[in-house]
Formats: sequence, C-alpha cells, structure tokens
Amino acid sequence: MLVDLKKYSQNLVNNTPKIIINNKGFIMEKIKISRNDLIEFDKGLKEVKGWKGTKFSYAIIKNIKLISSEIDSIESTRQLMITNKFKEYDKKRSDLIIKYANKDDNGNPILTENNMIIIQNTKEFNSKLEKLTKEYEVVLNEQNKKDLEFNTFLKEKIEIEIYKIGLEFYPENEIDGNIMEKLWLMLIEPDE
Repeated sequence: MLVDLKKYSQNLVNNTPKIIINNKGFIMEKIKISRNDLIEFDKGLKEVKGWKGTKFSYAIIKNIKLISSEIDSIESTRQLMITNKFKEYDKKRSDLIIKYANKDDNGNPILTENNMIIIQNTKEFNSKLEKLTKEYEVVLNEQNKKDLEFNTFLKEKIEIEIYKIGLEFYPENEIDGNIMEKLWLMLIEPDE
C-alpha cells in the first residue's frame, strides 16, 4: 500500500511529523480526539481482539497498547470523582431495588430483555426511594456537578498516537457498519 506524501505534507511543519510511514503500508499518526471517542474506539478494539488476520490482529493489539494508559487515566479520574457518600447512596438504592424486584425461584431479580428490573409494590418502592433521595439530596447535587464536570472533561480533545492500516488488512466478511464505525480511526483512507 502506498501513502500519498503530498496529502500529508501539511503535517510535516517545523520538523514535527504527524505521520510516520513505514515501508509496509502502515502508519503511525498523532490525532486529536475527544476522550469519549477514544473510549468508544477502545471498546471497538476489544470487541474484535480475537478476529483472524495477522496484520489486522497486530494493529488491534498495537492500538490497545498505545491507548491503554489514557484509558486507564480516564477510568481512574472517573473513580476519583465518585464520592464515598454517593457510593453509600447508590448501595442503598440498589438494595432497595433488589428488595422490591420480582424474583425467580432462586431469589434473584428477574431481568427483562432490556435488562430492566420489574418492581413489585411500586407505590411503596417509590415512597422509600423518594425518602432516600431526599436524605441524600445534597450528595446527589454534588455528584451531579461532578458528573457535569467529568462529561466536559470527556468532550475535551487530546492528542494521541494510533496505528493505522489499510482496508485490505481488515478481515473480509466480518466487518459490518457497526464495527467499522468503532474502528474508523485506524483506517488509512484510500486515495480517491
């Protein structure tokens, strides 16, 4: 695969190449991407991690390793933003849901096909949930502010290096539109 250097020449300003091209048709590229999009890319990579094709598999593993530090940092940041008081509230809320859930013969909550739990005695459940929510109102308001701050953080663009390959290295008959949408970052777009 050949890469048109003229197409990428604008990236070679001040001797800081944005793209490093090797003789095998793969490229390393520094891109700007939101943390949200990086998380989706990571999910897509992990979804196809076991697929066939040596060069495709290599690209998947290479990208997982390239972005893992940033993904870990994002998750650690998220965990730091969840207060112990909110965790306490969430545990009590979960316990309340389990207490009022329809259960199977083993005493486990029954999930609908949408992974929802059907609640028995909704009037009593809603009353207890409302009381719990009022009890933790200040905590919930603080957590909502932290969630808004974190969502803003996720929308910020960062610069990260990824490994790109041509479409010819993607496994045939396995890639559908949903997968391609998740992996678009690592695709070298063919010359028009």
